Amino acid sequence: SARIGYTHFKVYLRLQNLSSKIENDFIDALVNHPYSFWVASCRGKWDIIASFFAKDVKIFGKMLREILNEYDQYVSERNVVAVEEAPSFTRGYLLPEIERKELEYGGIPEIIKLKEDELMILKALSQNARISLLEIAEKLKLSSEAIRQKIKKMEKEKIVQGYGVTLNLKKL
Repeated sequence: SARIGYTHFKVYLRLQNLSSKIENDFIDALVNHPYSFWVASCRGKWDIIASFFAKDVKIFGKMLREILNEYDQYVSERNVVAVEEAPSFTRGYLLPEIERKELEYGGIPEIIKLKEDELMILKALSQNARISLLEIAEKLKLSSEAIRQKIKKMEKEKIVQGYGVTLNLKKL
């Protein structure tokens, strides 16, 4: 995210005096927000932990105020952190014979300017990592070979570090 100019923010929230319906509505608002990366409902000191990506602190602050305006009366405590660096790993525990790979996550912004079509490719891949080159090519009105080359370039620059699925660990 830092390579394309985004900062990762984590928001920790302790809730109070709300019904389960309001809590679910609040979580849905966080999950469906365009800057939202992930949201977790927890037990312990924090009831909700959410991650967001934003271009800068001012944009993030405005976004957070918009979300909290509706639900601030239910927040008894909050903590906001800008994530400098956080290691992330592939799911090597699923296949022990495969080595876990560390993914670059956060870090010092080393902004790489992306063209509009590259951003559209990233958007398509982020919504469906299994989308075919042909489908992306049709959407962008480019050849599938041009799409392949652009993706390969973004992989080399470590903007795209892998493709995967999100697992429901409870069901495993």
